[in-house]
Amino acid sequence: GYGSDYGGIAMASNIGGSDTDVLGFYMEGDFSATGVTLLDVNLMPKRLIFDVGLFDYQLAFNQYDRGIESDPERYIRPEVKGKGATSQLTLTFLDRMVDVYARYGYQSNRLLQVLDVSGNAFPSVDTSTNTLRNLSLGFILDVTDDRLDPRRGARPEFSRQSLLNDIDPIYSTFAVYDTNLTVYFPVGRRNTWVFNVFKSDAVRESLGSTDRTELTQRFGLDCSGITDPAALANCIATNEQRIDEILASNLYGSATPLGGTQRLRSFVNGRFHAGHALAMGTEFRWNMTEENTLIDWVILRGIRTNIQTAFFAEAGTVADRRDELWDKLKYSY
Repeated sequence: GYGSDYGGIAMASNIGGSDTDVLGFYMEGDFSATGVTLLDVNLMPKRLIFDVGLFDYQLAFNQYDRGIESDPERYIRPEVKGKGATSQLTLTFLDRMVDVYARYGYQSNRLLQVLDVSGNAFPSVDTSTNTLRNLSLGFILDVTDDRLDPRRGARPEFSRQSLLNDIDPIYSTFAVYDTNLTVYFPVGRRNTWVFNVFKSDAVRESLGSTDRTELTQRFGLDCSGITDPAALANCIATNEQRIDEILASNLYGSATPLGGTQRLRSFVNGRFHAGHALAMGTEFRWNMTEENTLIDWVILRGIRTNIQTAFFAEAGTVADRRDELWDKLKYSY
């Protein structure tokens, strides 16, 4: 849904014999993004780890209706330009078996335009700059045999994300609680069977506006200047969709969405969103090769080569009410 582009990535690993990595990326095309990250800086050796990343972007993404039954042909495409930073402090114990982290995120962005399904821009949108600062507190217990590619064990994780800054009182504020459990079983000499369960819930902390008239006056698309009947009908329908989304967001919030590279991978990024989300999956990782020879090239050294094929099956759902989560599931394989 983002379009096509070109770009490059560069990475330097284990700088000066340490655990520290630096990665930079650049993308340009139908969307653009640049960024740099500094990872695994040991402020206190084997105890306190620091990560930081800086990025900017400009992209138009597909925003679908809320819920698990949203129509794949019905969406709007907000185009957003912004920049931000993410930093994390991790306090670790027992050789990374226990991690407690605090992650701070900052984003400043503004809406450039809103496109309909056909790529036509709506005449009036709020293009003011929004700034968001959030804090995530999390805990990971890693009782596996390998941090990067485990064969056996379990890895539960819990996190809470909330806003730090004051926002326009027309919006509600929420905290999002995520719980994730992954279990690994060895199969044969070198293969692994993985099971995962994920749950996300938005919990309201303050209530914004639930007055549809007020929301329409503030965020509505101005369709009054459109004379073509078909275009006018499309604008009115899209405006209703936009106000429906803001109203539901104020009432129920938005949990971590499903779709993309992590959960319900057969669907586009962020395809399903609502106040609550639930996903489960299983994956068989077939290690076709597992060589012990280390690479020692000019720009790449010390990485064991491995070719792996993964077969997966997933089910997931989202709903604004927790008691409706099991009403309908989507599947991915």
